[in-house]
Amino acid sequence: MKRISLIIALIFIIAFAKESFAVSSWQFGLNIPIGASFGFYKVRFSSDAPQDYKDTYAKRDTSVGFDSGLTVQAGYFVGDGDKGISLLLDLGYSHDTFAIKGSSAKESYTFESMQIGILPKFHKGNYAVGFGIGVKVPFQLTHSASVGNSSTIRKYASYMSEEKLL
Repeated sequence: MKRISLIIALIFIIAFAKESFAVSSWQFGLNIPIGASFGFYKVRFSSDAPQDYKDTYAKRDTSVGFDSGLTVQAGYFVGDGDKGISLLLDLGYSHDTFAIKGSSAKESYTFESMQIGILPKFHKGNYAVGFGIGVKVPFQLTHSASVGNSSTIRKYASYMSEEKLL
């Protein structure tokens, strides 16, 4: 079954390979971003903050998080010779992790989100430059914390329905 699916996928890719380049008509794209996230943790405290609060949060630093996703783009290209413009609809899924570590604690926040936006692209010859505009709609937040030998994991449902702790 896997081989049949692979063969069908290859036939689909070959059949639409011409559509992948800047030729007048429909355009389709698939992106699978995979990477790491590095944060910057800079905290300034007011003079009213208690010293134990300052000691706890001043020692924190960021850690490496993991990001991945899948976006599908579909749109239409209009061109004249070697110049043209296309407008694509961009739909996708995003998994983003942000991590913070301290002297005895480590926390991470994981967001599962849907992306929706538009992507205008400008074509000149064999090159294209696009500027994406859109929003990420979070569906779920997972907060993981470990302090010493104990750890907790909390999952929060989408804010779009009612706020729930899973």
